[in-house]
Amino acid sequence: MFERKLISRSEYDAALSARDQALARLASARAGIKVAQSQVAQRRAAVQNAELDVQYTVIRAPVDGVVLSRTVEPGQTVAASFQTPVLFSIAEDLSQMQIDLNIDEADVGQVREGLPVRFTVDAFAGREYQGTVRQVRLAATNTANVITYPVVVNVTNADGSLLPGMTANAEVLVANREDVLRLANGALRYRPSDVPAPTAGGTGQGGGAGNGAAGGGRAAGNPMAQWDELAERLQLSEAQRGQLRAALMASFQAMRGQAGGAVVSEEQRRRRMAEAIATALQPLRAQLSAEQQQLLDAELALQANARRVTVYVLRDGKPEPVSVRVGLSDTSFTEVLAGVKEGEQVIIGEQRPTP
Repeated sequence: MFERKLISRSEYDAALSARDQALARLASARAGIKVAQSQVAQRRAAVQNAELDVQYTVIRAPVDGVVLSRTVEPGQTVAASFQTPVLFSIAEDLSQMQIDLNIDEADVGQVREGLPVRFTVDAFAGREYQGTVRQVRLAATNTANVITYPVVVNVTNADGSLLPGMTANAEVLVANREDVLRLANGALRYRPSDVPAPTAGGTGQGGGAGNGAAGGGRAAGNPMAQWDELAERLQLSEAQRGQLRAALMASFQAMRGQAGGAVVSEEQRRRRMAEAIATALQPLRAQLSAEQQQLLDAELALQANARRVTVYVLRDGKPEPVSVRVGLSDTSFTEVLAGVKEGEQVIIGEQRPTP
């Protein structure tokens, strides 16, 4: 219209200005829509954060179980910082429990996984429970210069009689021997009132005198007796029995040759003898079954831990010192390997005459 001269220049400029203003208002409106949309997104995010905070106010147990203790009250404010607060102590399954034993460092070397455990609790003094060693942990504890190691024992609590926190008095069965000769532990401690306390040298002399007085039975001077019994338990053939005797005699001779007048302790002598016998029996061990190898290894371990003690046998109405070799021991009895025979009267104490 402006080119055809139908409108004036001022009208043309006014129309262009109106058009530019309308486009500017449209762009502003579109920008306002985007700002509103961003505000909506911010409000939605704020709502989601609020909903998440509300979810955090609901505390759910990670497992189904029994609540053992509660350290908070309903309505109490709980704030989690660098250390997560403890709200509840929950036991998932009380039918399967564990005992944390403290084993002395002198005994922990005998404990291994799978060993049976017998224990009692004060709540049921006349009842004995059974368990199994699951783990021997390395986190030692020093209490008054006494080092102990934690041992975890698995226990089945089907009847629910065992409760968390109970104190258990446990025994770990590290070895088992059947059909053996045993002595009351009191016999190992007994000494006649007219006999002075032994010295380091006197003990060896008393032991030598005891060997001569041992007489019949499994004498302390006959080291082959227990090995003959072991051959019976292992059901060795005649050829294997001969191989066993030859290996033992060779190890005994080797130990005599290595002595050379050197002074060694009784424990060192036992260890060296056990190592020599184990080395000599390797060819025979390779011929045995797994069960026979286990019996042989148990016998070697027993021989390594065996020791000599002096007991007093009542003969002709008088106490006579006898040197015996003893093995496994518990709180009441000790196994006798050699030195006395069944039926002999071993003294465990004496009664002073009343004045």
